[in-house]
Amino acid sequence: MEYFVQENTIENELKYEETNVLKYSLKYPEIVAYRPTFFTFWLNQYYKNKALVKKKFCEGKLYNEAVATLLEMQANNFPFHEYEFMSEFTVTNADDIFSNYTDYFMYTGGANGQTEREADTWNLKLAKRIYFKEVLARYNKTQQDIIKEINTQIASQIKSGEGNYFSDYEELVPKYFDPKNFYMKPSAVTVFFPQITIAPHSSGFPEFDVISR
Repeated sequence: MEYFVQENTIENELKYEETNVLKYSLKYPEIVAYRPTFFTFWLNQYYKNKALVKKKFCEGKLYNEAVATLLEMQANNFPFHEYEFMSEFTVTNADDIFSNYTDYFMYTGGANGQTEREADTWNLKLAKRIYFKEVLARYNKTQQDIIKEINTQIASQIKSGEGNYFSDYEELVPKYFDPKNFYMKPSAVTVFFPQITIAPHSSGFPEFDVISR
């Protein structure tokens, strides 16, 4: 299927009286196909709807929390730091296999914000989601094989001085491994872990190429 991916953005900055309390910027993909199908139309709605759900969250619950924090800070003569919510997507494979991930960043004060990542992989030709268990079956791998490979890569990184992981990573890897957390690249299948699960916050999202394509 021939297509390109367009970036769409929903953004706004919300005030309480004269104070900016929350700004959000939600970027999401749109597949622009030369021969659109029902499935590409459905996918575009899927990503738009996800962005609209986040918009509703920002303008409702998060906005109310920001206002409550502002009023509390004003009552105690403390500075208020504007809340932020942002999403950025990255396309990792764009042929008949469309794979991407989205990072959601939220800042509500303090030294660091909070970032969560969600990934999707789709077979456009067959009009279906690709699950990790299907990937394992295709390459004749098991989940234990993947966990072993991740721990081997971590040990190699630590030995070379490149990796920064918690000392008990061998127990943490199987504990926090989630088969939803993967995406495909042209040359590899990559799995990732949430922040502060197997490595410090400064390490971001630990990623591992576990299968060659």
